[in-house]
Amino acid sequence: MYTQMAILDSAYNRLPDQHEGLREQHFTDNLLDQHVQEISVLQEQITGLNDAMRRLREAHNEMERELEMVSESAEQIHFGLVEVGGYTPFRAPGANERRHMFELVRANLVARRTMEADRYLDTVRQQNQGVSQGDDTDMKG
Repeated sequence: MYTQMAILDSAYNRLPDQHEGLREQHFTDNLLDQHVQEISVLQEQITGLNDAMRRLREAHNEMERELEMVSESAEQIHFGLVEVGGYTPFRAPGANERRHMFELVRANLVARRTMEADRYLDTVRQQNQGVSQGDDTDMKG
């Protein structure tokens, strides 16, 4: 009986240590659950970032296509100016030059509306004949 008492006393003395061990395991389990939840949140954020990156790539590609269209439009305008006898300066116009340009555009629109388009273009071409003739670059044989 004395031995049984000693065993029970020893088991009783180990009980707080076992209780502390169980508390630590419970704390570890809670910490593990918390980390699993944080990982889930991070995975959702990564998914959202991937979606945002995809949308940014699409917007970038669309912007590149639009820039190409603007460039082509500028080339068409340049061609139109050259055909009518104009030129494209390689510097930005000042405020007075812009105002004058828009006044000319407005006057040309009024003139074109009052005349027919073909007659207007013939008039413009006729006015530009002989004004700005370039050198003849054709090879003469």
